[in-house]
Amino acid sequence: MGNVKYLKFINQNNEEREPEDSDEELGFIDNEYFFNKNGMIKEQRQYSSNELSQIFVFSYDKKNFLISKDYYNSEREIVTKSIFENKLNNKGKLYRQMEFRAWERPLSDSIKVRYRIFPEEIIEFLYDKNGNLIQQNLYQRNTSFKNVIEYQDGKMVKGKTVSLLDNSIWSSIQYDCLKFDQNQNCIKYEDTDVTIEYYK
Repeated sequence: MGNVKYLKFINQNNEEREPEDSDEELGFIDNEYFFNKNGMIKEQRQYSSNELSQIFVFSYDKKNFLISKDYYNSEREIVTKSIFENKLNNKGKLYRQMEFRAWERPLSDSIKVRYRIFPEEIIEFLYDKNGNLIQQNLYQRNTSFKNVIEYQDGKMVKGKTVSLLDNSIWSSIQYDCLKFDQNQNCIKYEDTDVTIEYYK
């Protein structure tokens, strides 16, 4: 993202599809992102039916690797916490990131938090031979789907939800940029209502 300060996705497709023989539901949630000056997400807000439902706050180490995530409800009350384990390849690139949730609901000022031994979420990062990120695969505990984001020249170009059972695609979105600012930053994507603000 580089110098992105603010980003909001409003998905215009409200259709939901329920997988056969499954209790899982696939739906769309609006997301609002705030970035620090290093281009890292510092806060994410999720909306359902235009109402704020969840807030996530992210912390990073000096190398900009994600190390913790705090979960809040719409009233900004702490719900849970997570820590992250980052695996690097021999070129120093992040290839796997695992999120471990707290066992119990922590107090807002709690520093002694016990975390689960099995990850809640795993993200795989795939690169081309030049070390450029080309794909992210996101796996969540107790789900039979993975979320895939494809990149080209450092920009998101496609997102899809894929079944782990038969590799079928359940949903897909193409991120086609329709409008750029004077610095060639994308400020309007096709097929979704996106608001993007950049650092000056």
